[in-house]
Amino acid sequence: MTTPTNPDVPSRLFTTADHRAWLLTLTYQDADGITWQWDQHPYDLVAGPGMTCPELLLHLPLIVLATHCGLHSDTTEPETRGVLLIQIHDSIEAGLPAGGTS
Repeated sequence: MTTPTNPDVPSRLFTTADHRAWLLTLTYQDADGITWQWDQHPYDLVAGPGMTCPELLLHLPLIVLATHCGLHSDTTEPETRGVLLIQIHDSIEAGLPAGGTS
């Protein structure tokens, strides 16, 4: 397994095997509407970052949440620090036209 170049400065962008890019400074939700956020700890590039749910005091790997729990961008607050990031499946959920955001 590989690790970030400098484990003290974790990467804020993670790409899963299905080529989805996850900007870890954003908030995400699973299929049940449970909110998840990055634990901000260094992580293995294969195993992926850890995600926490402050409400339920849970800690799970992003890959598990993305694969088995329907994790997706929280489209209720798509703008974070001037960045608009909505993935294709999020666009469909948000009722946006296919092909991106406007």
